[in-house]
Amino acid sequence: MKAGSMRRPRNRQRKVVIDDDLVALFRAAIPHDRAWWQEHMSGKDTLTLEERLAARDAFLAFDMATDRKPWERSLLDPDASGELQAALLAKLTKDEIEAWHAHARKVRKFIDRQHAKYAREYERRVKAAQQRLAGG
Repeated sequence: MKAGSMRRPRNRQRKVVIDDDLVALFRAAIPHDRAWWQEHMSGKDTLTLEERLAARDAFLAFDMATDRKPWERSLLDPDASGELQAALLAKLTKDEIEAWHAHARKVRKFIDRQHAKYAREYERRVKAAQQRLAGG
């Protein structure tokens, strides 16, 4: 191979087109996402193995269709933002959008409580470590 003739790697990203199939995958994944979050927020195992597998399959199908990288937020995540999520939400009915936003508020509230809990625990540990170092 000659110097300077190395090919650039192909960019694997593709433009995601919002069509009826993608909207159907989004609609199918929303209830599974909601059930998964409700189980997570309750701290109890409420989903059966079959329900968990169905949720995983729905998430995977949707995330693969949107060409999501493992380190990127899923468009199912209420904290995700962008044109694609906004366009998908625009394709939903008014009732579906209201349910989505209600679910997003619950998830954000739960996450904020978790962050506050972890911050209090961190402060408690720092204070205890400072006391040990001070000899008291």
